[in-house]
Amino acid sequence: MSRATILVVLLLLGACSAYRDRSVAVLPAEVPVAALAGTWVEIARFPNVFQRGCGQSTATYVPRPDGDISVINACIEPGGTVRRAEGIARVAGPGLLEVSFAPALPFAWSDYLILSLDGEVAVTASPGGGLAWILARRICPTPEAIAEALALLEANGYRTERMERFDTPSLRP
Repeated sequence: MSRATILVVLLLLGACSAYRDRSVAVLPAEVPVAALAGTWVEIARFPNVFQRGCGQSTATYVPRPDGDISVINACIEPGGTVRRAEGIARVAGPGLLEVSFAPALPFAWSDYLILSLDGEVAVTASPGGGLAWILARRICPTPEAIAEALALLEANGYRTERMERFDTPSLRP
């Protein structure tokens, strides 16, 4: 098999992994910034480049006087080093945040849907289906809360079988 054929096959396989059934209507919630504020623990996520090899992830959202939101993502690398990324989020519409970790660059903003935010569990995802997270205020949310979050993602066309789970202390890296 030629290198070109192998490359095409790999690209097609990669495109399939980020597929989301867009025929399903995404019904995002409003973005209540006060409910988003504070620290959230990552319960589950789709594998992604910027969190590869990192566990015990948290996301902290701090409302700013200018209406934007400071975002501080942190996780622990295998050697125990804390990896941090600081950025800015802004409400861009109902259920939609724009987030950038390089806000001075106009092309560095990404859209994230807030599919659910109830004070204890939050479900966020990229509109294209390549990224999704389940976040909670505590490390071990109820099994019912996790099941509801997974069902919400599935109802919106996300393939939850790809999710890495960290919802019990024994599963946390």
